[in-house]
Amino acid sequence: MLSIIVVILSLVVIALLRTYLQWRNSRSLLLKVSRDLEPSEATIALIFLKMRIYESFHRIVTKRGGAEEFLRDVGMSMKEVLGSDAWSVILTHENGKWYFAAWDNFYDKKDLDEIIPHIQKSGGARLVFEKKEVLDIPNTSKKKFWRDIIELVEKREGRIFETRSWIGVPVISEGKVVAVISIDWFTPRAYKKWMIDILKVLTDDLSKVFQSMKDISDIMTFEDYDPLFGLPGEKALMRDLEKLKSSGAGFSIIIVEITNTRRIWQLYGQIVKGKAMKKVVRKLRGIFEGHVRMYSKSSNEVVIILETLSHQLLISYQRKILGEFLRVFRIDSDERPTFVKLSAKVGYAIYPEDGDDIEELFEAAKRREILY
Repeated sequence: MLSIIVVILSLVVIALLRTYLQWRNSRSLLLKVSRDLEPSEATIALIFLKMRIYESFHRIVTKRGGAEEFLRDVGMSMKEVLGSDAWSVILTHENGKWYFAAWDNFYDKKDLDEIIPHIQKSGGARLVFEKKEVLDIPNTSKKKFWRDIIELVEKREGRIFETRSWIGVPVISEGKVVAVISIDWFTPRAYKKWMIDILKVLTDDLSKVFQSMKDISDIMTFEDYDPLFGLPGEKALMRDLEKLKSSGAGFSIIIVEITNTRRIWQLYGQIVKGKAMKKVVRKLRGIFEGHVRMYSKSSNEVVIILETLSHQLLISYQRKILGEFLRVFRIDSDERPTFVKLSAKVGYAIYPEDGDDIEELFEAAKRREILY
């Protein structure tokens, strides 16, 4: 009798055990399927950012945008997806000056021109530039170079570096880091490891798309490219003027100085100021027939090189340019348009009539300036 009971109990246990094992296997399979059906936060973020990169590329190509606008879109998308507090993009020329090409609203009324030389010499973006890979700093206050930059800048501008956690993402073209995207958090250790992993994956997509931008050649060609005006800078200007001199041909220059750029920056921020400067360049190009050589001589000066030696024609151009500044500039933004009033001085000089030296030409143009 006892043996029968033991057999029955054994069968019951085996049946229950088999049911448990089947349930456990089914549960494991169900969990696996669920994980496959519901991807991780990292996977979702990666897919979303990939989509944003190519979506932005398509929009900019169809609307004839440029590389800097693309980088701005990428920075904004990264802030949204990664939950950062701010972002910025630095153009990192191998042999020339670095520039902030785009930035978050948090930095919009900060003097970024003051910060950039220190970052180029020693900073997180400098490390990304040298190592050509995604880098992170979980607590910037422990880095001496970061403290040094803050100390140098705060003497003039007051406290502006809120960053405590930082990730730098390289944008690579032809094997060189041409831009660094900085992602900032204002508390230490604010990001997660998976964010670094997906940014490493995204670097290839980002670099491939960036190289396809129609104005990337301008950014890469000029060592001192000025993103504020979207023009080659003073090095290119002086080089081309010297070439013209050595050719023996006569030429003329027109200097357009925007006199209230700092006021525009104080009232509306760097983004509106930058858009206003690019609009100035478009207006200037519209005055002249055909393609003209145009350069940024400083943060508020544009120099135009012309073949004409006619005072009458140059005075006509001078008046047309000043006429553009009689109008209010409409600057479109994401929220609502901003109406900006710019003032300018315009002068001209002729080579070799006004002097054989380049500096003499600049001085002659200044003497002929008309102010509006």
